[in-house]
Amino acid sequence: MPTIIGNIKKLIRSRLKKPLEANPEEQAEINAVFRFKYTLFKELLAANSELLNILSDMEEKLKGHHIFGISYIKSQANRSLMHSFKMVKNLNVLSSSNYRGLYEVLDSINHQVKTIINEKKEKEQPFNVIPYKNILKKDADQVGGKNANLGEIQNLMQIPVPEGFAITTKAFNSFLDRNNLRDEILKRKNMIDPDDINNVELLNRLSTEVTDLIKSKPVPDDIMTDIKSAWKAVWGKRVLKEENQSNVQDKPDQEDQSSHKDKTDLKDQYNHKDKPDMDDLDAQSSHKHKPGMKSSASIHVAMRSSAIGEDGDLSFAGQYLTLLNVTHEQIEDAYKSIIASLYSARSISYRISRGIYDDDLAMAVACIKMVDSVASGVMYTRHPYNIVDENIIINAVWGLGPYAVDGIVIPDSYVVEKKSEKDALIDRDDVAIKGALAVKDGLPVILSRHISEKNVQLVCNNSVKQGDNKVEGGVKQIPVPVEKQSAPCLDDDQILQLASYGRQIEEHYKCAQDIEWALDTEGKIMILQSRPLKIKAVKNGINLKAVPVPGYNVIIEDSDVASQGVGSGIAFHVSSEDDLKRFPKGAILVARHSSPEYVVVMKQCSGIITESGSVSGHMAALAREFNVPTIIGHGSQKAVTLIPDGLQITLDGYSGRVYEGVVQELLSAVEKKEAHMEGTPVHDCLKRVAAFMTPLYLVNPKAPEFTPSGCKTLHDIARFCHELSYKEMFNVSDIASKRHRFSFRLNAPLPIDLHIIDIGKGISHGVVAKECYIINTESAKSDLNESEQEVPATSLKDSRPVSSKPDFRKAPAGRGCISPDQITSVPFLALLKGMLNKDLSSLEPRPVSFSGLLSVMQEQMLSPGHVGERFGDRSYAIIADKYLNFSSRVGYHYSVVDAYCGETVNKNYITFSFKGGAADDVRKNRRVRSIALILEKIDFTVDVKEDKVDARLQKYPCSFIQDRLDTLGRLLIFTRQMDMLMTTDKSVAWVAKNFIAGNYKLS
Repeated sequence: MPTIIGNIKKLIRSRLKKPLEANPEEQAEINAVFRFKYTLFKELLAANSELLNILSDMEEKLKGHHIFGISYIKSQANRSLMHSFKMVKNLNVLSSSNYRGLYEVLDSINHQVKTIINEKKEKEQPFNVIPYKNILKKDADQVGGKNANLGEIQNLMQIPVPEGFAITTKAFNSFLDRNNLRDEILKRKNMIDPDDINNVELLNRLSTEVTDLIKSKPVPDDIMTDIKSAWKAVWGKRVLKEENQSNVQDKPDQEDQSSHKDKTDLKDQYNHKDKPDMDDLDAQSSHKHKPGMKSSASIHVAMRSSAIGEDGDLSFAGQYLTLLNVTHEQIEDAYKSIIASLYSARSISYRISRGIYDDDLAMAVACIKMVDSVASGVMYTRHPYNIVDENIIINAVWGLGPYAVDGIVIPDSYVVEKKSEKDALIDRDDVAIKGALAVKDGLPVILSRHISEKNVQLVCNNSVKQGDNKVEGGVKQIPVPVEKQSAPCLDDDQILQLASYGRQIEEHYKCAQDIEWALDTEGKIMILQSRPLKIKAVKNGINLKAVPVPGYNVIIEDSDVASQGVGSGIAFHVSSEDDLKRFPKGAILVARHSSPEYVVVMKQCSGIITESGSVSGHMAALAREFNVPTIIGHGSQKAVTLIPDGLQITLDGYSGRVYEGVVQELLSAVEKKEAHMEGTPVHDCLKRVAAFMTPLYLVNPKAPEFTPSGCKTLHDIARFCHELSYKEMFNVSDIASKRHRFSFRLNAPLPIDLHIIDIGKGISHGVVAKECYIINTESAKSDLNESEQEVPATSLKDSRPVSSKPDFRKAPAGRGCISPDQITSVPFLALLKGMLNKDLSSLEPRPVSFSGLLSVMQEQMLSPGHVGERFGDRSYAIIADKYLNFSSRVGYHYSVVDAYCGETVNKNYITFSFKGGAADDVRKNRRVRSIALILEKIDFTVDVKEDKVDARLQKYPCSFIQDRLDTLGRLLIFTRQMDMLMTTDKSVAWVAKNFIAGNYKLS
């Protein structure tokens, strides 16, 4: 009796206790705490995404197809360590320093990585300029990747490139340091907050200030002297035009022959210990120019950025400046303009958003003779979108190349087979054919020509008159002569010669290439740029996408490619750890969601298909590390249904397709080739550094080693911080549940007293509520109303109708009352939509089992433990524009929903927890088991322990997250009716089945 009376007294006191009035200062302080935690959480998620992007870029470089130097490794290591530190710091602040051991792990990794880099650290070369004849790919740190590629092509392949030289990173650093530009730029950049990266007006103003500052400073005299000496050395002596030259491509002029002398030994001879031999060239150029020769002052050049890490993760395509047709008089201003392009509004925003420090930047510049192109364009040494098409594709326009690259003019298109005429006809006995092949030995075969209408062209503006200072330069658009508008830009010999160059370059670099080229006025083809061609699926411009391989059934048409490649094997559905234990070698893993835990089968896996996940997530990074073809989302969103377990399939990790059966054409097209960077000292250095960064060992959060001390790499640290950050944000609701004096009350017909805490753009204050719904205190005094529901018809005895509808009354809205119309939080709106579902709000009176009711009442009154577990009667929603932490703690049960819903799939998640109830332990366990069945059906990963269920769903698109939050909202209301339903174990599945079917009335 004392226990019953005591419990009743405590229950009444808790109901009669009035909340204190809100203190504005305390409210502001508490809201600031929430905002601070949310900011930390967002920063942690952003750092996680950036770190995974860096690791992905490093995995791409490890394949050995891209040219890079030690500067790239140093920059990426610094960025990775910075983002890792940010995650560790933010997690510790969120958790009140519960994970300080992560600092020690990070410090150890930092030490080991820096030790490796310092072993390889090279001294900066002492030259401001280096002529192309002295440049190879190993010089990327001094001249940038673009210059290094051109030097490699000219010197080791003897393929024509324009004459020129590189202005080095040493010149760049000297220019900045001697003009004190680093500090001046940093002062201005410090005025930009990371939140301002999308403020176009602010970024444009900063860009203008920095650009004007750079252009106002002089290039140091010694640098300009070296540039002018290089200009004179390369172009001071011109070769008389050969009017009778019959085959320019196949017969290099005398200067070309001398420049290629002894190139076979260049790789071993060249070491930069001696100054580039400009003095000799300068001496040769000191003679008087003969009639018909051009002076160096009449030469025009193209100046192109050749930044460290360009075309990689450190920049995006087309980010920096290229200036065409620059005159001798304009070179200093042009050089400064290219340096200033590092600080365009786009570039500043890009680097801030990715944590790239200015100290990691280095800009070399390519200074090459301007080719006054008759025609120009791009060449792909294989189809850029179709993995089974290895033919060479050449696009051509009249005039200069930008109109082809930028799509201003529809180019001519030529398709050339790599297989040579000699290869194709080797078995024929025709003597005449064999004789022809002796002339065109090894040249490819032209398969098709598509000639377009080309009405305009971009040409050089060569109005140069040095005496009167009329130095225009630059480029201009002019009409194409009528007779040439429908004419082909290239003849067959030129097409074949260009294709032959493409094939040689691909063979040298051992991967497909994206090449820019030009045809000069003398009919000579020049290579202007070459870089690895990354074969990828087309997202925009579906007409460019490769057609399916004929003769096979396409199961999935299009998906996001997380890891490129082709794999074939039987489909094996994975939904549990037990499935992974029996995963057959060579199978293709098919699952509803991505998971880092799949790493345990990646060595024996032919491919991975998941219905959802992120291409920049932890599993995607692992798939790239293990070279496992992987596709995610879009067309594969029904993969588990569309692909039966055990079906033989082929996964095309280029187009995002899945075929039924074995597609041999695809498998044959992806034979691995040797990577040209493998075996070099800088590649070995990257491998050693990456060993402390990219592998993931912490894959299972439930494993005993999932601790700070268990982290071995930066990827481990990211995985640990990412996982634990959800837990810390989930616990934010504990703060709200202890506060009763601040927040807004939500004006909505809900069976809970819901209060809102806005921590950032979660509420629009333009709409004012006139009335507030208030729950009738009589109906809310106990938790019994949540138990007054019907049970399966087979178990109904001694029952009569009892109302289960919440009883509301309306009152004038106070200052702290808001309506649903004022809510702007995306995840909270989705949850509210479910909670206010009309099918739940219109439930009619229905029968209830009085034996069950008495059981619940007895449990409430006689169990002293329940009094200690009873929660407050207020529910809280901590909201922002993309974030929600909803805590419903009413009576004897609580539920918490924590969610993020934005455009970045990698950040999106829902975490849900439910515990308690007024019934006995058996009924409570049945209740959570039924909830678990519902959650599993809607794609949650679920864990049930006693009377508590925890669930997680993550890395789905925003629309999918919204849909699941809607369902959770309905479930939150529905669960309040479930205690009385759990009379037998059969009730578990019965209730879940009815909820999933939308039969909330259980009729």
